Amino acid sequence: MHHPLELLAPARDLATGWAAINYGADAVYIGAPAYGARAAATNSVADIEKLVNYAHIFRAKVYVTLNTLLRDDDIEQALQLAWEVYRVGADALIIQDFGLTEAGLPPIALHASTQMHNTTPEKVLFLEKCGFRQVVLARETPLEEIRRIRMQTNVPLEFFVHGALCVCYSGHCHLSKHLTGRSANRGACAQPCRSYYDVVSATGQILARQAYALSPKDLNLSAHLEKLIDAGISSFKIEGRLKDVKYVKNITAYYRKLLDEYLLQHPERARASSGRSDIDFRPDPAKSFNRGFTTYFLHQRPRQLLSRIPRSLGEPLGKVVQADKRGFAMEPKLSVKPGDGLVIINPDGSWGGSKVVSVKQGRIKLLNEMKIRPGAEVFRNEDIKFSDQLRKSANQRKIRVQVNLRVTEEGFSLGLLDEDGIASATFLSLEKTPARNPDNARQTILNSLAKDKDSPLSFTLTTPHEDLGQWHVQASAINELRRRAIENHIHQRQARFRTSPLSWQLTSHPYPQHDFLPFLEITNTYQIRFFERHGISADLLSQLPPPPLMVTKHCLRYTFGVCPRHQRYDASCDPAVLVNNRKKLYLSYDCQHCVMLIYDREKQTYDRQA
Repeated sequence: MHHPLELLAPARDLATGWAAINYGADAVYIGAPAYGARAAATNSVADIEKLVNYAHIFRAKVYVTLNTLLRDDDIEQALQLAWEVYRVGADALIIQDFGLTEAGLPPIALHASTQMHNTTPEKVLFLEKCGFRQVVLARETPLEEIRRIRMQTNVPLEFFVHGALCVCYSGHCHLSKHLTGRSANRGACAQPCRSYYDVVSATGQILARQAYALSPKDLNLSAHLEKLIDAGISSFKIEGRLKDVKYVKNITAYYRKLLDEYLLQHPERARASSGRSDIDFRPDPAKSFNRGFTTYFLHQRPRQLLSRIPRSLGEPLGKVVQADKRGFAMEPKLSVKPGDGLVIINPDGSWGGSKVVSVKQGRIKLLNEMKIRPGAEVFRNEDIKFSDQLRKSANQRKIRVQVNLRVTEEGFSLGLLDEDGIASATFLSLEKTPARNPDNARQTILNSLAKDKDSPLSFTLTTPHEDLGQWHVQASAINELRRRAIENHIHQRQARFRTSPLSWQLTSHPYPQHDFLPFLEITNTYQIRFFERHGISADLLSQLPPPPLMVTKHCLRYTFGVCPRHQRYDASCDPAVLVNNRKKLYLSYDCQHCVMLIYDREKQTYDRQA
């Protein structure tokens, strides 16, 4: 069985969610007023309801993130929020906290957040048996493991295909909480992975100074969508609930185009929603926020995973051939415009950014001074012309509708039949008067029925034109009939595509013991109840040692060329400590499972089977 293909876009707020739908998303994920993994991207229930109502016109869905770990004193409010978003028609909740399933959730579909660390067939099968309706795989999951998961499970699989990467396995990062008191599992990550660190060996040798040792490039799997589909992914997720409307427009439109091209070549596969988005610009992911791109661990361990800077790099333009503090000349001489934002990386790795003030005779003058050396690489992280295109773009997604105007005894009826086979009929009582001028009468009706550009419906009139000139009808009457018909049809579509209640049934099948059990963070008694129900005793949970600050598939041994499994090990160059502002983080390596761990104490080991 093939699940419909779903493009899942982020929504920081109502306006961004609206844009995601208009530019081609089959589903949108958005934060509730609290308890989302992006505390800076919360939304009122009223705004979520507006987004749901708009999305359901297109058979698109809205998933609400309730994906932080909760304390016992959070549960009541979290449940209240869950019920509120259920009542306004949200299609699913994305959760991390297993305890919520024991607490009395509404009958709404649950999606297993990537924060649950979903990396194996055993874990995904466990979640499917629990009743989860979609599972978000860990970003680190390689293609061959996705295939194995698909072969052993039936639940729809969701996978990140674009955007910023957490260097840590999601849900297993406590670095922010340790360094700043702001917990990633509570939606308040301070992103210490984007800071620079001195990398020091066990012997005290400084291997790198002020290196962005934990800051990965951004994900871009746009060239691998067909492989992901073949492997079993059906929901393609764009990261970015903190990104702006321009980012969402561009990246959603880009992936919509690629998926539509695939669907055109594979008619046996279905799209998850309806409607067409005619984009009025050429989407280009290089022109939106990015730190450079990587395919992460989809195929193999990447050799160049880390970003060169922690901020947006943008698109490469060329190299500096001559420079001073306020300007430079570049080859090749590409079109750079006043207002563009540039990033310049010198051969020694130092970098800076500035707006362009002017371009005269091939020389680019900058707004602020910076050190620029010949050979420096130039990137554009804001194309002012492209940004203006995105800002002005006001695409509206359309449902194709066949329209038939009929004469009735009482007046007229307008019948609508849309691309999903949904039919509606709207009637207007009106005294009919034979037309004196059939051509004028026909044109009046055609003009009125053509005024659909501000609605989500795109009309194609099927009534023979010669039948339209028999009766004299005022334009205001046909306009009223058209408005009522559109409203009636939209209400029918919204009612048809509202998700049915899905009650949660408690289960008691065994929790997969090989999962990252020692890395669990137990924060409420409902979680203990869940794990006990699934075969893990409260005594065992109480004996778990404190988890590492970070568990990551990114390996600094590999980065520095001393991985004992894939390279030649050199103890003198073995990264052991990260130092930032005198704070030390100690590195440990689990080569059997190919992960790196970070601790706050030296020479600490971790028993995965504890």
